[in-house]
Amino acid sequence: MNISHAYNVSQAYKEEIRTAIEADCLLLENGCKNAFLSAYALDISRPDFAEATLPQMWSMEIFILKSLSCEQLSRRMWIIREKFRLQAGDAVYASYAKCLPESISDEALQKGIGAENYPLLKEDAINLIRQMQRMNYYRVQRNIEINTKKKLPIIIFFLLLVAGILLFSVLKRTDEGQSWQLILLTVYFGMIGAVVSLLQRLEQASNTPTNFTDSAINSTDIGQGMSNFYMVSLVVSGAVFSVLVYLLARSQLINVLDLLPKPNPDLCKFDPTQTQNTIEKFLCDPYDSAQTAKLLILCFISGFAERFVPDVLDSLIRRAKT
Repeated sequence: MNISHAYNVSQAYKEEIRTAIEADCLLLENGCKNAFLSAYALDISRPDFAEATLPQMWSMEIFILKSLSCEQLSRRMWIIREKFRLQAGDAVYASYAKCLPESISDEALQKGIGAENYPLLKEDAINLIRQMQRMNYYRVQRNIEINTKKKLPIIIFFLLLVAGILLFSVLKRTDEGQSWQLILLTVYFGMIGAVVSLLQRLEQASNTPTNFTDSAINSTDIGQGMSNFYMVSLVVSGAVFSVLVYLLARSQLINVLDLLPKPNPDLCKFDPTQTQNTIEKFLCDPYDSAQTAKLLILCFISGFAERFVPDVLDSLIRRAKT
């Protein structure tokens, strides 16, 4: 990920920081406020933070924190520590609080921090702010990577949708293609199941909370773990598994808990006076509407749950051995 892409953070996160900085700037004393605005070359009469970059806003956040008086910082410290606890988790916060000097502990804040402990409290506040900035940055990086990865499954889904509509509209006009429709439908539903599974995985990854020990590699590891070739391979596997489900259903070689649809032999009767080749017999559709729907659902599941067909085959192999 290049630098320009890394700083292309979500506007919601930048807007949240900008609003907080504007509110804090209004509460600064005149001397500190003028020094703050001069340091970042902002108009003293009407400061505009809209054009500030994310690193600049992080720097502003720490600048304002350093400008707070001991009393103001003591009140702010409750909010900073609570945000850190919610973001890093109770276990991390308990370890942090355990290592705090008694002079700036939560109990000491209740009693009041003296001027002699003000530098130590300021250093602790800056450290927590920087840790939260780091965690937020990695969270934004991960969401950028996930949103980038979502493009391929969505593109594949719409391509399959368009291809399916065109294919079946063509087959509907030709008698020769009618017998292929069921097999093509099984392949189609298996591939759609794989695409939906990929989208669900990416959605779950975006909802995973940021870990306190995350690094830049951890935040973008989904880019390596779910490469384009990997996602395409899952779609291909969904197509292959759906064909295997169709073959298992036709052969009735294994049917655990009556899961696979049963063919109706009355639907594939041939004239004994005429000769039919093997392909014509195989392409005959032996299912009624209910059993066809059951077959397509299983094909979708075979693409969605990639271990479904391998587990069925493992069961078949165990039965063959015994």
